[in-house]
Amino acid sequence: RRGHRPPPRLEVLRLCLAGGEADLAMDVVRMCRERRPAVPDAAVREVTDVAVSGLARQGDWRRCRQIVAEMEADHLPPGTKTYGTVARCLLLASRDAEAAAMMATVRAGHAGDGGGSPSRDASCFSAAVLLAVRAGDWAAVLDTYTEAAADADARGGGPADPFSFHAALLAASRLGRPAAAE
Repeated sequence: RRGHRPPPRLEVLRLCLAGGEADLAMDVVRMCRERRPAVPDAAVREVTDVAVSGLARQGDWRRCRQIVAEMEADHLPPGTKTYGTVARCLLLASRDAEAAAMMATVRAGHAGDGGGSPSRDASCFSAAVLLAVRAGDWAAVLDTYTEAAADADARGGGPADPFSFHAALLAASRLGRPAAAE
């Protein structure tokens, strides 16, 4: 949006991450969390989303996982997007069991925004599909993809990412259900 300026805490966080100052970024997240309720929970989650996204792009699964653990310990579970981003980062680091635990948290409805369906967020959806592919659970790939497609249709959203689309095609082929790929 024209004229829109992100809150200063987000700018500071982005500069930390862009400059390779991951420890400083972690301090910004902690500072926001420690200043609750002066910093509202929604703002803490927003800062967390930005930090986790930046750290995940750097492949820093340890810090991503640490942020989630600290938030859960503070009784402020992250949102679906954060869990999905961390799960995908863990999967890319071949830490499938930890990623599966993150996705189970979302499915159980324990994410800060209610969780439930991984299709609610693109990061979470992508992680759910990747987790099912890595496990060779083709039925879960199709189920997740079908659920996300229905959610996208209901919201008037666009198609899934190319990886998830191709994973669904592969799953339909492996299961001998070509009609499922339509």
